[in-house]
Amino acid sequence: MSRAGQGRLGPALVLAAIMSALGGCSGTGSTAPSFEPLFKPGGGAAARMTPKNSSVTGTISFIRRGDKVSVAALVQELTPGRHRILIHETGNCSSPNAASAGHVWGAADAPPGKRRGDLPEIVAGGEGNASLAVSISGVTVGGGGPTDVIGRSVVVHDSLNPDPQPEFGVANDWLACGVIEPK
Repeated sequence: MSRAGQGRLGPALVLAAIMSALGGCSGTGSTAPSFEPLFKPGGGAAARMTPKNSSVTGTISFIRRGDKVSVAALVQELTPGRHRILIHETGNCSSPNAASAGHVWGAADAPPGKRRGDLPEIVAGGEGNASLAVSISGVTVGGGGPTDVIGRSVVVHDSLNPDPQPEFGVANDWLACGVIEPK
């Protein structure tokens, strides 16, 4: 297999491993991991990240697991170091700098200093790749309610500050944006 082919296969295998690990045991007594949620239509939601102010790309998946949501992300072409992935209020990535995504998704019932759209930071290595595997509560996948991630956007931020001024046409540190859509 060519080196280019390995680069395309690697992230897919990593995502499958992350989602399998997040899935845990199925309770059926089987020890084999299940990849069914990754390939089954209607099994969750995903955002394909498109570059904004950068060449950053990636995929972020959301899969309901009981009362929590498993989030798996693979992001490429980052500068080495710490970055943030945040869920934004509006499912719109049409502006050149992703300002059309609006502010980070808040919630009236969120604890002080915490918003519904806050996800843990990611760290890119020297090759510019980063991944995230986390289980979050307080959100849903589908159903259309106020906690539903579908129809919102996800933005990769260059810095840890999630709130630079979201002005249209103004350079900001928002590197990539993707609308969360049902799988």
